[in-house]
Amino acid sequence: MNTQQHYLCFIINEQNFAIPLSSVVEVLVNKRIDKVPKASAFINGIISFRGEMISVIDILLQYGNEVTKGKTILILEWRHNEKKLHIGILISKVKHVIAVKKEAKINIPEFGLALPTEIYESVFYIHEQPFSELKIEKLFLLN
Repeated sequence: MNTQQHYLCFIINEQNFAIPLSSVVEVLVNKRIDKVPKASAFINGIISFRGEMISVIDILLQYGNEVTKGKTILILEWRHNEKKLHIGILISKVKHVIAVKKEAKINIPEFGLALPTEIYESVFYIHEQPFSELKIEKLFLLN
């Protein structure tokens, strides 16, 4: 039985994050983001991606942190109610893809995180560096 999952590891303003590779559609670098008038501050704008208009969000800014430094966009996909939904999240840079064993994942701490605890799935360590796994559904349910 395979007890490991592949993750895309990335950085947002010197903080390490990870998302299941199965949720990542594409990584875009230096893609023009068109601003949307009167949009929430954490919505950077929209991009055209494969004929679809996709919102690009800054998850750090959503929760009152500083603006994300970087111009890389992760296009993520989430299946909800038999529909494929897409969103872009702004990141600083991609680090690598890695396989992580289920037993290597630990529960998240209750404090000291950049984002609210409900947005995290787990934490795992790679070469003594912590990576916070984000819950994909929470990224799509930001209000």
